[in-house]
Amino acid sequence: MGFTDRLNTLFTMLDGTESISEIADINYELFKLSKKDEHQKPALDFYLKLKAKSPDRPNYELDKRLKVLKKIEVFSLIDLSVIRVTSTYGI
Repeated sequence: MGFTDRLNTLFTMLDGTESISEIADINYELFKLSKKDEHQKPALDFYLKLKAKSPDRPNYELDKRLKVLKKIEVFSLIDLSVIRVTSTYGI
């Protein structure tokens, strides 16, 4: 199955569901493939609400998905710190 086929399958699934959790899961998969904000926001909003219900309860899959959805912010911070260290110490 090619990239376009996977996207089309996910869009078909998205059109065919009314379940909020399924919509979030499909948008998560669409975001992983397309990196578009229109898919990131619905998934991120749902997963943040889900995490808020039991913030201290470990949930590996949920935490992993939240990291993927927030990765742009995390990578930006990491990249800046690396640049600063490199320029400061000449490494």
